[in-house]
Amino acid sequence: MDISVDIFKQNKIKYDWRTLYVGLELNLIEYSDIVNYAVEFLATIQKLAFKTLFS
Repeated sequence: MDISVDIFKQNKIKYDWRTLYVGLELNLIEYSDIVNYAVEFLATIQKLAFKTLFS
C-alpha cells in the first residue's frame, strides 16, 4: 500500500520530514514523494528568505 503526500494535502493533514521518514521506513511512502517535498520545502524557504531580505 502506497500513501502519497497528495493524500495528506487533500485531507489537510499536517506532515513534515518525520512523517515522511516513518512512511519511508514502513514502505508506505516512495522516494519520489520525499524528493517532491524537498523541492517544495526549499522553494518555500527561498520565498520567505527573499521576502525577509527585501521587505
